[in-house]
Amino acid sequence: MGLRSVRQSRSVQLSRDYSEVPYTRNQHLVKSSRIIGEILAKKQAQMGTNAVSSVDKREFYFFRKKTFGRVCSCALGNESSPSKDCNACFGVGFVGGYEKYGTWHETLDFTSGELETINVEPAHEMNAVPTLMRLVDGSKKGVLRGSFRMRRNSGYCDAFQIVDSVSKDNSVSVVVRESGTNSWIEANIHNMTTLMHADMLDFEVTLSRRGTGSKTPYFSHLMFRYGLLTQDQIIIPVDIPRNTEGISLLDYGFDEQFGSLSLFIDNRIHTVSNGDMFYFIERNRWLEVTEVQPFHAVGTHISADVTCRFVQPYEAVNRVPA
Repeated sequence: MGLRSVRQSRSVQLSRDYSEVPYTRNQHLVKSSRIIGEILAKKQAQMGTNAVSSVDKREFYFFRKKTFGRVCSCALGNESSPSKDCNACFGVGFVGGYEKYGTWHETLDFTSGELETINVEPAHEMNAVPTLMRLVDGSKKGVLRGSFRMRRNSGYCDAFQIVDSVSKDNSVSVVVRESGTNSWIEANIHNMTTLMHADMLDFEVTLSRRGTGSKTPYFSHLMFRYGLLTQDQIIIPVDIPRNTEGISLLDYGFDEQFGSLSLFIDNRIHTVSNGDMFYFIERNRWLEVTEVQPFHAVGTHISADVTCRFVQPYEAVNRVPA
């Protein structure tokens, strides 16, 4: 009886262990087929949506409002909101203000880390926004230097901007080089494009004046933006319902300052939030997102209906390089 009981116990144990195997071979095949089917369905749905948005497309750039990053000098120690007059953050509070889809931007200004200065100091007494840099009293020449590590990119400079204040007796000049070389060249959008292959770029900003009695020049900041995607890929195809566009009377210039526009976008942009911006290339107009209705199918983001308002000509975002 004892031996028989042991054998029965082992038989039960073996049967229980076998039953706990999660999938048989056929079950694995069924699961794999289901996963492949879901992937194909998602891809087909996305392709269909992309085709719809490209039938009667309008071309836009998308700018995401920054919610983190280097705090702008106009907001440092300021208990109130950032300044709408600031050309470094455009009232957002973080340097740069907005991130253009498919690109990366850098800004050299008073808030830059490891900023090297010679005979240059911040002009706090002016209470300007953003904080300006000036020559120290008694100096005819001064220098600011800063470096930026480059990301892997598509080989073109999308925008370059220098913001300063000069007169006939003073000047601000900016040169750039690939780190580790001595080949300084003038910093402009064309020369910046030739340096997109570099791992790191050095900038040198020189402030000079004719004599110590002359007014000092002021330097605010420089900004450069380069493409992570190709120039075609950063353009967002958007479908605008004809009835909506007709009501806004874009072709005639009526009511566009007070109206809104509905946009249909595909899944190129996964997240759109209120406060983000679209730039209508054809119309040279900025639109601010006020409402977003995303659409999901087969468990994935397919498209979104976005309602935007027309940005007024006096608003700060109009100064963002598009």
